[in-house]
This record gives sequence, C-alpha cells and structure tokens, in this order.
Amino acid sequence: MYTLEELQKWTVNRLKAFCKDKKISGYSKLSKPSLIQKILDSTPPAPKNAPTASTLQVSGLPLSETARTTTSALITKTTSTLKRSGGNDSEPTIPRPSPSKKARKSSYIASTTEKASETSTSTFASVTTAISSSDDPEPSPSDGRASKRPPSSAITLRPTPEKMLKRVETAVAATISGSQARAVSNPLTLLLMSKPKKPEQEVPTEVQKKMLEGDPLASNIQDSSVTCKGCGSVVKFTLFDISLWRAHKECCPSEKSAPIHTHKDSNTRSTKKKRFNPLIIHKPALSSTAPTSAVPSVSSKIPSQGALLMTRKASSVPDITLEVNSSSCLSLYHLDFSPSVPIALKRISMPPSLVQRKQVARFAIILSQVAVQDLLTCALVSKMFRYAIYLSASARLARNFAGDRLKRILHRLQVNMIDMWPYLLQREGETKYRRRIFEESFLGRVFSGRTVIAPRLWTSPDNYKQVVIAIRLVQFSGDDILTQTLCLVSIGGGENNNGWLDGVIVDAQEIIKQEIWSVDVLQASKTAVETFYVLEATCEVVGFVSQIKGKERAPIHLRADWSTYIQRKLSTSSQLNPEKQPPLNTTTSLLEQLSWTNHEEYIKGISKLWLKRIEVQQAVGEAKKSVAERYVLASVVANRYEVSLLTPNHDKDRNRVHFFSVSGQYKTSTEMANDFAGLPVGSVGSAKKAPGKLNLFLPHHHHVESAHFTTPQGKPLHPALAVVHTPARDYYVLRDNGMQVGCEEEGIGCTWMQIIGCTADGERA
Repeated sequence: MYTLEELQKWTVNRLKAFCKDKKISGYSKLSKPSLIQKILDSTPPAPKNAPTASTLQVSGLPLSETARTTTSALITKTTSTLKRSGGNDSEPTIPRPSPSKKARKSSYIASTTEKASETSTSTFASVTTAISSSDDPEPSPSDGRASKRPPSSAITLRPTPEKMLKRVETAVAATISGSQARAVSNPLTLLLMSKPKKPEQEVPTEVQKKMLEGDPLASNIQDSSVTCKGCGSVVKFTLFDISLWRAHKECCPSEKSAPIHTHKDSNTRSTKKKRFNPLIIHKPALSSTAPTSAVPSVSSKIPSQGALLMTRKASSVPDITLEVNSSSCLSLYHLDFSPSVPIALKRISMPPSLVQRKQVARFAIILSQVAVQDLLTCALVSKMFRYAIYLSASARLARNFAGDRLKRILHRLQVNMIDMWPYLLQREGETKYRRRIFEESFLGRVFSGRTVIAPRLWTSPDNYKQVVIAIRLVQFSGDDILTQTLCLVSIGGGENNNGWLDGVIVDAQEIIKQEIWSVDVLQASKTAVETFYVLEATCEVVGFVSQIKGKERAPIHLRADWSTYIQRKLSTSSQLNPEKQPPLNTTTSLLEQLSWTNHEEYIKGISKLWLKRIEVQQAVGEAKKSVAERYVLASVVANRYEVSLLTPNHDKDRNRVHFFSVSGQYKTSTEMANDFAGLPVGSVGSAKKAPGKLNLFLPHHHHVESAHFTTPQGKPLHPALAVVHTPARDYYVLRDNGMQVGCEEEGIGCTWMQIIGCTADGERA
C-alpha cells in the first residue's frame, strides 16, 4: 500500500499505469488529485493498520453482531501476541496506529467517506485516561521530578498480559454498552474514526457559527462554505477554522466601502436571512465624446457582428428610444440620428490555392445574389467557395450602398483581403433602424402609403445626415395647409405651388458644412427635378435653382445677402475643385452672424445663466441647447407676412398668423429692427448692393430664457415637442426645426394636435 505522500510524488502517467495494473476503472479523464484519491479508495489497508482491541473502544459507538465477532477475534489475536511476548521480562505493548504524517493523511482521506461520530474525541480521552492511570499513576509535581508523558502514538503497559487483556475486555464492554451512537459494522471504519485530536484544536462549533451569523457580509452559511453578500463569491471553510473567511473579508471591495457593525442590539429580533440576492448589473461608463465618422478601423477588434448604432453620452436623464410606447418616459432626440459606431475589419483567413484565386472574384459576384441563410451551406463546399462568400459582401455593398461613404472605405482597405461582412451588416441595420423610427413617428402616420423619400436616400450613401435633412424637410413641408402656406411664402411662389409638396426627395448634398444643404425634389409628374437650398438647422428654404426642361424660372424675390452668400461659397468651391464641390468649412457659424439686443444677459439670443446651468446636465443640456439654437434661427426677422387662413372651427382672431423667415428681400439689421418695432424703414427691397455679411436679427420677444422637455407638472412632453420660455410667453416648438406650433395661452393648434397625436398641453395623446 502506498501512502498519500508517496503517491503525490508520482506523475499522472505513472498513476494511470498503476490504475491499469490494479484494474481500477474510470481513471482516464481524472486529474492528479482525483487519481490519488481513487487509488487510496480502491487499495485495501495494510495488515499493520488492522484494528486492535484498544482502538475499538475509542469510537464510542455500539457494535453490531458482526462487529462483536470481529472484536472477539481481535482480542484473541491480541492475547496470543501478548503471551508470546510475555515469556521474558520485556514490557508488552499494544500496537496502535502510527502517528506519522502518512498514516494521519490516509486516515483523514478515508474519514471523508463516512461521517465521524461527534463523541469520538471525548470517548478516546476517557478510555485512554482509564487505562493509563489504573496501575501506573504519574508522579505528582510535589515529588520534584519532571513528569514525562508517553507519546500519543503508543501507550506502554507495565502490568502482565493477563491483566492487560482483562482491562481491554472491560473497556470494550463499557464502550459497547454505554455508547448511544449509530451501529458501525465495519471494523476498519472504527479504526479510521479513532484518530485523536489535540486538545487545542477542539473549538466549539457553535461559537464559530454564531460568529459567522453575526457577520453582515455572511449569507447562506453551510457546513463547508459561506456566501459573501458584497461580491457574491462562495468561500470554503471549516467550522474549526474560519481564517479563509476572514482573509476574504479583508480583500472584499464591499467591506472597504461599507462599515460592518458586528454588535447587535439585544432587543432586536434576529430574523433569518434570505437566500435570494438581487442581481446588480454594473454598466461600463460611456464615452463623453461621440465619434465623428463611421469609417472602420483595422487596428481594433470588432465589437459586434450585428447592427451597431450610436450610443449617446451618459446623463442624469436616460436617453430613451424615440417614440417609446410608455407615456412616462423622457425622450431627448426625435428623428435626429447620430453617426454609427466605427468598427474594425479583419483579414480573411484560410485563403485558397493560387490556381483557385483566379476564380474567386467571379464566384463572389454570383454568390452575392444568394440568400444569406444559404451561404453557410455553400461555405462547406471548398476553400474557394468560402473565400468567395467573404468577398461577396463587397459586391453587396457596391450594389446597395454605393456612395462617397463606401468609396472612402474602399480607398483605404484592400477589399480582396478584408472581411466586409461586419460593415455590411452595420449599414443594413442602420437603414432598417432609421426607417422603423420614421414609420413609428407622427410623420410615418401622416405620410402612410406614400413615398416621400427615395429608397436610396434611406441608406445615406454620401453623408449620414442625408436622411436626417430629408426627414426634417418633410416635417417642415407637412401635409396641412398651415405649413404649406409657410413653405410657399419661404420660396416665393412658383409655377406649381401645391405640386412640389407631393414630390419625392431623391437627394440631399451638403453645400456649406453645418449650414446649407441642397435638396433635389422629383415632382409627381416625374418630368422635373427642382433643387432647393435649405438651412441645416431648420430646413427652411433660402434659395431655389430651376432645372425644368431647360427653361429658366421666373425671378424670385429672395434676400440678396443669402443669394450673394451662397454664390460666393459655391464659386470658391468650384475654383478649388471644378469636378467635385465638397462642403466648405466656414470660419464663423451661422449664429455668430446674428444680431440681438441685451448682450449683457444673452449670448446669441440665449440666456447666459441658463447656458451655464445646463452645462452639468451633459446630454440633456446639449439636447436643450440644440432646440434653443434652432428656435433662434427659426425666429429671426426678415419680411413680415400676414396671411389669413380661413379654416373651420377657429375664431376670427386666430386666423391671422405672423410668419418670420430668414428668406425674403434684402434688409439690413437696422431695417429689420425698425420694421419689427413698427418704425418706417424706407424703401424695402431697393436696388442696393448686398454686402457679403448675412443680416440676421432676433427680436427681444424671441430671446430664449430656457427650454424644457417636460410640462410644468413634470410629465414628459411628446418626443416631437419642446417648450421654449421667452420674456413674453412660452412657445410649443418642434424639436427638429424649432418651428412654433402653439403658445402658452392657446395651447397647441388643433391641426398640429391631429398630426402629432398630442394634447393641447403637449403630452402624448
């Protein structure tokens, strides 16, 4: 028989070979500790460790008939041994288990298979004391001689063998009659359970349990483990040693953050701790800045293979999905999409042979027409088919997402070696997501069954803002008579005043970066395409270009400063690059050319104190500031128009609506201020040379004190609406373009309530 210490020195192969020789089954997949344990369990004990009469009495358990028979045999064997050794004057000894480490380890491993009796230690102590103190009492300390106790491994017996045998029989009989524990029929178990324990290790288990139960971090206390409330980890321990639990508490993060009170009030009623602990999800902090482009990077790993959408900055108010079904949720952005998250693209592995590579490009075009769910089967044909399937993503991109965005990516990467499927899935998910959001909004309900945006424009082929500008223009040119009149006034009339609103927006290009876009609208007759110049912030029309069958359009009374500004920018861009006109970067923004009053309290028409107050609101503050800037651009003074709208169910006083627009005839900022104040301004629209500077004047009546997304009662507004506080009154405006749809006194107009689907207070209907 091999001991635990000897088996631990063996290698795994030697242990398996030993199991094979001994015909031990189930050892092939076991680790080294499991192999050692299996060998120890299957190997019979050596004869020298056979139980003796002295070891049978220490267990303190009642013996069955088989055990008594075995005990009698052991006593007989012990008698014969004592008689043989008693022929001379040598001191007879009863063999006991060796106190070596090997024997103790083997006894400990074997004792884990069966449950030991709780009274084994005390019984062993009592029997040992009775045997050793009957005939050979130790000298008292008063004798002046140092008393030396015999080692615990063996007890030396001075009396004769006959007396010793009688003493053993008496002790065994007392053990059998006095013990109340369960019957154990295996003598080997009695031997293994007879291992003595040192007095200093005998620690009361109830004290350790009370210490753990009084610990606030301990929960789900069992005999071999305890669960930590702070981190949820399971700590192994024994009831005789809780040092592992104390070491875990020192390094537990929850222990350092929260103080632990171990003392409980005596009057407090102790309640049983619940085993269920709520799941705590720690989300990673989002980045404070958003990426400016969706160009993939080859250096980083791919976050996901699916559709990746932009995550907005974390704020105190959650950024809820647009047009949520719950009326109690707050939405910050409405139909204002952000750029997609940049992703990483990897190289294609397992390329085919050089002979087969010549056919990869041809098969890639063919496989680009195969359904995605069938490509997995095709990839199992050969390496050439697998490689062609990876390259088919580029063919799908060129067919469905052709544009400047794809060209910039293909110019940087080697398409014949890069896996483009992650980018393809991102573009497809981006298109589906934006179309779904539009269809769930009020514009999708208004234009249900009609095509107002071309399918190609939904992919945003050249700029991710293309579909945003198209949706904003659709929102500005809504299907009601109120906004139709506003658009007609803005563009100055035309040959088909109502027909252009029924057209389809086919393209949108950025002319001046973050300022002006050109939008192409295909008429319902599909015979003409009209191009409009619109502002990016509000999509208000500031210019018009006619391309109707080569016939020039009638002169339109547009503001000369806008015309000069646009022409100067276009001429500068054409000189830099005659073939392609990229969007120009302006040194000054559009709001920096604004004129307003009371520069001490307002900056660009917005309250300085309010801007400072919303800086700590992060994403919520940015969304509110964006709405305020759009409202300012939508409220600047140009010409003042008074239009009578004879609609039913309206009072006569409410039919007169004042429109403010950035378009119209040329005026200086002083003339705009005088016109708004009712003072004479001289000849309006006179033939004077238009300066290059834009003249934008904001009346004091439209200065922004604050902007809000909730009602005074704290309820969320409709995702398409916002409230703007001005020195005079509060206005209900559209978040996407800042256009007024109602005021504080009268609420939201009936027409807009029907279109948006809200109440007069701006809440979701």
